[in-house]
Amino acid sequence: GYGPGQSGGAGGVAGLTLVDSFVGDRYLTGVLQGGLGGNGFELANGGRGGDAYQAATLNLPPFLGSVNLTRQSYGGQCGSSWGGIPGAGGNAESVIYYTTNADIPLRINVAAMGGQGGAGYDATSGTASAGRDGGYAWAVVDATSSGPASRSLGPVGALATVYHDGFGG
Repeated sequence: GYGPGQSGGAGGVAGLTLVDSFVGDRYLTGVLQGGLGGNGFELANGGRGGDAYQAATLNLPPFLGSVNLTRQSYGGQCGSSWGGIPGAGGNAESVIYYTTNADIPLRINVAAMGGQGGAGYDATSGTASAGRDGGYAWAVVDATSSGPASRSLGPVGALATVYHDGFGG
């Protein structure tokens, strides 16, 4: 965007939902990136980074095979501003709900990273001014086995990182 009262465009939102019941080896991967917010020039505000949301709900019947699940969501970086207000970073969410009564090898990787906050600059001098916060990140794994207690689902892990880098004065 250009000029007072204007703003750079907001980044696009990305979303994915998977619901699956299946048999056999599975490798399910979902990677999403929210859109980049536009910059604001000559007193215009920066655009907000796009959000990235994804969820998977899996119900596995007994079968022979292994399961490898990967979900990664990255919030979009927002726009910077010269003389206006920088945009906020996009949010990111990755969620997996998993149930089985089978004794199978299982690997789950979930990651979420909020988008970078926008930088602020003085419209005249170009020196750094106050920036904006990065987006939040949320990652969840909920794995349940209704089989005998002696069965193991193997390692289940989740990683959540918030990237907060709206630099400025």
